[in-house]
Amino acid sequence: MASERSGVVRRRSTTAVGVYAATVLGVGTTVAATRILGGSYAQFAVAYSVVSFFQMLLDLTVDEALIKYGFRYVTAEDWPRLRRLFEVALGFKLVGGVLALLVIAGLAPFSDRIWHHSLVWPLVVGAFVPLAQATETIAGCALILRD
Repeated sequence: MASERSGVVRRRSTTAVGVYAATVLGVGTTVAATRILGGSYAQFAVAYSVVSFFQMLLDLTVDEALIKYGFRYVTAEDWPRLRRLFEVALGFKLVGGVLALLVIAGLAPFSDRIWHHSLVWPLVVGAFVPLAQATETIAGCALILRD
């Protein structure tokens, strides 16, 4: 029992170190690229980071539930419930995408005050990314659940 716990702790610690190391490398790469490529890249990096952050923050994950219950409904050949499950999951994803769009687009007019650069248009364009990608994981779940 003790060796199992130490194995779990070791795997979790390794995962945590990997995640944090990847984050540190990402931030370091962004800083280095900004110094090398200049201000235009910095503006791109800020806009991309804002879009990514709010997309991740407001992503209402229903993928696991869709897979779990989807397999049950496929096995039982309960097609009406499976269809309803997909409808509800898609609704959740679209709500998250719309919320992210609204938050990012709401930040755009204030970009001058927040980042001291006008990022209005990059943020307005980027605001549509979470909404456009909302259906991506639902489609992936459909591929997983097909026979």
